[in-house]
Amino acid sequence: MSEGTAAARPASKWNRRVEALTERLNPIIVKEIRQGLRTRVFWVCFGLMLLACFVISLVAYAAAMERSLSSPGQVFFFGYFFCLGLVHFFIIPYSAYRSLAREREEETWVLLSLTGLGAKRIIRGKFGSFFAQALLYGCSAGPFMLFSYYLNGIDLPTILTVIALGAAFMVFLTCVSVCAATLAESRLWRGLVHFLLLALLLAATALGLSVAGGLTFDGRRVMNDDGFVPAIAAALWGMISFGNLMYQAAAARLSLPTEDYAKGPRLALLFQIAGSMALLLWIFFEQHRSYQLVMTGQGVLVAALFLVGVFMLGGAEPVHEVHFRAKGLSLLRPGAVRSFRFVIALIALTTAVWTALYGAADDLPANPEPGLFFILATGAYAALFLSFPVVVARLSGFVALNTAVGLRVLTVVVFVLAASVPPLIGLLVGIRPDDPVLNLFNPLVGSVNFGAVPWSDESPMSVQMLGVLVIAALLLTVAADRMLAWREAEGRREREAARLGPAQSPAPGEG
Repeated sequence: MSEGTAAARPASKWNRRVEALTERLNPIIVKEIRQGLRTRVFWVCFGLMLLACFVISLVAYAAAMERSLSSPGQVFFFGYFFCLGLVHFFIIPYSAYRSLAREREEETWVLLSLTGLGAKRIIRGKFGSFFAQALLYGCSAGPFMLFSYYLNGIDLPTILTVIALGAAFMVFLTCVSVCAATLAESRLWRGLVHFLLLALLLAATALGLSVAGGLTFDGRRVMNDDGFVPAIAAALWGMISFGNLMYQAAAARLSLPTEDYAKGPRLALLFQIAGSMALLLWIFFEQHRSYQLVMTGQGVLVAALFLVGVFMLGGAEPVHEVHFRAKGLSLLRPGAVRSFRFVIALIALTTAVWTALYGAADDLPANPEPGLFFILATGAYAALFLSFPVVVARLSGFVALNTAVGLRVLTVVVFVLAASVPPLIGLLVGIRPDDPVLNLFNPLVGSVNFGAVPWSDESPMSVQMLGVLVIAALLLTVAADRMLAWREAEGRREREAARLGPAQSPAPGEG
């Protein structure tokens, strides 16, 4: 009896230590992993993946014995990765989306919030649980993929590159899926987001498998190219930085009104833009000092800032006095007006850096104006199409347009109309669809016209046209800033009046 009790003590002590460690790390991870490993989806996908890899291995063994393939390693490695990619690029992200969406649909998120863990730790726990499942899938398929190395035809750097890119792509898609689960509030919008996410994951799965196939079958030639390392670094950085931004955005949307929920996404965006500019500067000074790289960097970063700005403008207004009394950098505090100023400041900073760097290129054309016009015009277009919908929504007086979803939809509609209507008018009236004057406020055709290198010495777009575009962008930016600030002040006055009540509120004729 005493021997059994003595033998049981170390085990119970060890169990207590393990439980304390899991509670200290993140109890949500343990909860989600236990639930995930009990689901039928996990065991069906896990079993089918192992069965498919085993069948491919039997075929590989038979092909190796008969020597019927010239490069069997490439074929069978892609077969193994195809099985793993279906799970990593579709099943894992979609399961993560459904996990968080179910919490919100069944209103169990409130119970999780009462645990005191906070939105960031809860979201981090969900991420950790699905990354643990992805690691389990990867460890199961990993020996099969390494087995293809011994079949000849594929080298180890190619295998490691494809696996690293696949892992980063899986993390990115999972972050996008979890962020998508926080976007919609009503049943109608949740259904729309659901179908859009399914289409996105299907397209992303096809894209990921296509890129993996290209690297698998043509990896040796691609890796010898001078631009391979910068391209891989840019791809990895883009997926990781965007994934971090999506994680911060998801946590911010689920945070309590009293929390400093805007600081995380804005710092993540600042970190992403700073890292992207540092990476592009390294490529510029170490690889090739090309003016086309400067134009590409400006176009990519401004497009990313515009896309992020569309979602940041629809953010919630501060409703708690703690945000108005807080000290520190105001651009990091909640509020649509501070989100707007933050994005506009980043667009201006990016445009200024690339404008200064454009003159340092070694291969400037005889007429350098188009490239400089393109850099300035893209920044102006981004500011203009972030500001114009805000002004329209405010002047229209429609409540639906001043909501988060309404403002985002209005921005997309305005952008699509501005990009499609001018070329259509040109076709109808019998002039060129890319006419410079007609497409001056077209963000797509106008950018191409500003950056087009002409056959003659004169650019198709003049300095006067660029001046009109920049002035219009500045005026609309100032107007949108004032309207957003006035809307925030108006909302604060309404909340203050509601808090004081009719008895303490001032009379209409007073002050």
